Amino acid sequence: MKKGMTASLALLIGSSVALAGCGKSDGDSNASSSNASGNKPKQQTLKVMIWDKEEMLKGAFDLFAQKHPEIKLEISFTDSKQYDNILNAKLASGEGPDLIEVGAQVRSLAAAGYLMDLTNEAFTQKFQGTGLSSFSYQGKNYGVPWMSWVEGIFYNKDLFEKAGITAVPTTWDEFMTVHEKLKASGVKPQTMGAKSWEPMMKQTLDLVNAGFFAKPENKGWGDKYSNKEVNMSGTFDTYLQKWSEIVKKGYLTSDMLGLDYDQAMDEFATGKAAMWESGNWAVEGLKSKNPDLKLGFFPIPAIEGKPWLMGGPGAAWAVNKNSSVTDAAKTFLDFWATDEAQLAAQKGYGGGVFLKGLDTPLDPAMDGAKEALAEGRIFAPWNEWYGASAIIIEYGKAMQDYLASKDDKMLLEVLKRTDQKREEMSETKPE
Repeated sequence: MKKGMTASLALLIGSSVALAGCGKSDGDSNASSSNASGNKPKQQTLKVMIWDKEEMLKGAFDLFAQKHPEIKLEISFTDSKQYDNILNAKLASGEGPDLIEVGAQVRSLAAAGYLMDLTNEAFTQKFQGTGLSSFSYQGKNYGVPWMSWVEGIFYNKDLFEKAGITAVPTTWDEFMTVHEKLKASGVKPQTMGAKSWEPMMKQTLDLVNAGFFAKPENKGWGDKYSNKEVNMSGTFDTYLQKWSEIVKKGYLTSDMLGLDYDQAMDEFATGKAAMWESGNWAVEGLKSKNPDLKLGFFPIPAIEGKPWLMGGPGAAWAVNKNSSVTDAAKTFLDFWATDEAQLAAQKGYGGGVFLKGLDTPLDPAMDGAKEALAEGRIFAPWNEWYGASAIIIEYGKAMQDYLASKDDKMLLEVLKRTDQKREEMSETKPE
């Protein structure tokens, strides 16, 4: 779910999140041939690196193991905070996983020559163009999409009712009023796992989605940003300043910098907080933690215009160009492009699929996203930026610094620091 990579030639990869080693395991060179005594071919090992938790894909992985016992999946999970650094280092040293979970960093990895061109593969043609577009570079496709991701605000219907809230907020001012009423009712309005750089980055950029990227004249801004023709500083300032009310009024607090994703989820699931920003992948976890939770969902309220969702095509599978078992990787991707594999993955991940001809609706708990999805009000702007992973990580860390300090000067530094990171990433871009 979601996210980025850092840069320098070992960092040139720069932009999304996490996996492990590549190359042969013992005996791989003979994996497809029988030995002299006539025994069965040796099992190949396919090294897979992911930043999303393995349990989200366990159903699909288990199904693959049943159908292809000749290929052993060696799954390596790396937390998103370290994913890019570790992956970059492995690939730069000539190692790395065979099959790689990628996101926005796919452009940097492709530009560095680490990824296999999948454009003309039969399995690639089975996916919708809307799912493939985020994983393309210079007209070629380097990633086969997972599910879509949809992020907004989960809320506890019982706590809303107790506070006298009869409708979900659609504007930022209404959102602030909801926080006020919840606090007055004796409940923590919103929890956030701000130990991660992601949630504040997403919440603030979603306000930019609704007020800036929703305007037709701003289409293509991402390419201009990558080419250093425009800056965030001086463009997004008013959105951050309006958002900062949530900090100044004490609804997001510096102690949340000590909460990770799971701790924030627990606070929300157990009724200690009335709202929590997350997405489709969290539904099953919330239900398992509290089967009695009356769960609702709404898009992040907007400062101007209709509220938008954060999201789009999430992660994708890419193949290490230097892998010694590329045939095994393609076998997995052939499997991935089947209805049964997508349904097995969707059961754990919960997102919409991009496989042509397969319709998998979101969980009913996500019904609050329907209208925005139907109207196309969903966007992850960094998918259009070169070096996006490093850029959004810098943005998110700068937001953490602001929450720790509550200093207005530090707030505007968020955009300046992000623009500077864009400058650094642009220096790694091949001519």
